[in-house]
Amino acid sequence: MSSATLLETPPWPAILAKVPASARCVFTYADLGQDLTGSPSRERGQLWRRLIGLLGMPPGSVAFLPYRLPGSDDPRTAQTAFTHALRRIAPASVLAFTSSDSGLLQELLSRAGQGDSRSMRLFTAPDPHVLLTSSDDSLLSNVPPSAKLLRFQE
Repeated sequence: MSSATLLETPPWPAILAKVPASARCVFTYADLGQDLTGSPSRERGQLWRRLIGLLGMPPGSVAFLPYRLPGSDDPRTAQTAFTHALRRIAPASVLAFTSSDSGLLQELLSRAGQGDSRSMRLFTAPDPHVLLTSSDDSLLSNVPPSAKLLRFQE
């Protein structure tokens, strides 16, 4: 399936409609597909607003893009769509909140960047459930130091 066709298949048009044109960073985590297409977690929504504010990231600089979708029979379809969407968005960085999928995400970023002189940098941080009860200082300490510079990439 071509990238255009895949990204025209639900739920991708609705997901991509929420991506700001000025997004320089993509946030992703295992349950993001559920948050965007099913029953969103109010607590995670508050966490992301808080973190973006603490990092001082400008409005519209962050997109949320899932690499998994709930109820999918074939996870590779969502992963391929994620890769195609990354090519379309062309962010400078991807901040993945995962303790177990960093290898998979590195592979997906590598595929997304094939044939492109620009490279997307992958940063990893703990799973959202680990961060939900964090104080502001603890939350910032769980973000990789180099990822904190994302706020300056416009």
